Amino acid sequence: MFTLDGHAFETDGRHLWVTPPGTARIDRFKVSRYLGDRSVRQGYPRELIRPEPMTEGWARAAAAFWLEWSTTAEAAAFAPVFLDHYVRQLEAGSVLAPAAHMR
Repeated sequence: MFTLDGHAFETDGRHLWVTPPGTARIDRFKVSRYLGDRSVRQGYPRELIRPEPMTEGWARAAAAFWLEWSTTAEAAAFAPVFLDHYVRQLEAGSVLAPAAHMR
């Protein structure tokens, strides 16, 4: 985990996540994307497409890029991918139905 301009960045080994200042970790969202993600085909910046394997150097460079890009009109076209919805369901003890693509 590292911090840039008050934003806490972390990786789970698969993706780069950010928790903006003044928000709880549960409200973090995904910064990186896989090459095959739909958002990449729709113009998500190549600087945020995660390499294989993900490195700390890439994560720090991507975080710095994201800080600048996230304030643009281009970034506003991409809805954030939040983790909180799924975690809150698990913490509440509710059972998650498998996603359609997992059936």
